[in-house]
Amino acid sequence: MSMEIKRECGDCGLCCKLLEIPEFDAPKGKWCPKYDKNKGCTIYGNHPTQCKKFKCLWLLGVDSEKNRPDKSKVVMKFVRPKDNILQLQIYVDQGSPDAWKTEFMQQLIEHQTEKDGRTIVIYGKQRRAIGKRHILKGYIDKLND
Repeated sequence: MSMEIKRECGDCGLCCKLLEIPEFDAPKGKWCPKYDKNKGCTIYGNHPTQCKKFKCLWLLGVDSEKNRPDKSKVVMKFVRPKDNILQLQIYVDQGSPDAWKTEFMQQLIEHQTEKDGRTIVIYGKQRRAIGKRHILKGYIDKLND
């Protein structure tokens, strides 16, 4: 029997600030113009497909309530780029630059590195790549383009 964790965004919404939302010209690090901090998404139900499909790791059941994005100040997701190396992306709220340095986050990063994945920490326009040298080879140049 599977114990699936069912979670909802509730009043979090940090992804509406840390992720780019092209439909509304909302860049990373700026609140989406359709997000109201007191009400949440003002167009929920008619929000962009990108938003409907997005599930941060917390929504998928990773860790406890204390690491919900609005509390931890990071939004995490996994992606698999064209090079097929699993990548953990950690978007950090600019008001909390050290939020990704908690013990829990460091354990996630360490696990990702051990499994030959890479982690990208995104803080405003800055990016930091973490992983084994052979995994990062060539990738660092792409970050600087």
